[in-house]
Amino acid sequence: MSNVEMYVGDLEPDLMVQLTSNNLPLITSEVATAHVLGYLNGELLFTNSADIDDDGTVTMTWNGTDTDQVGTLRFKVRLTWPDSRPQTVEVDDVVKVYSL
Repeated sequence: MSNVEMYVGDLEPDLMVQLTSNNLPLITSEVATAHVLGYLNGELLFTNSADIDDDGTVTMTWNGTDTDQVGTLRFKVRLTWPDSRPQTVEVDDVVKVYSL
């Protein structure tokens, strides 16, 4: 995804990011759940559940107010492994939200 441009209120396209470890796709076949944490100006804006493929591709559908503010959204993905072991992965990709 890298850098995506959207406008205030847009809910398409879905957010799609690739999780990596040492520049290789993170193998996530055993991950139980994934959540995307969205930040605007360093403040947590939302936490949304997401789908995750075995190769670490995360897909999140935007919710109603996720893109209601102008600015650059940054992301972390919170994974839950078996036995409820959490792992948070920072994502380099950003979404720039512009006014109409």
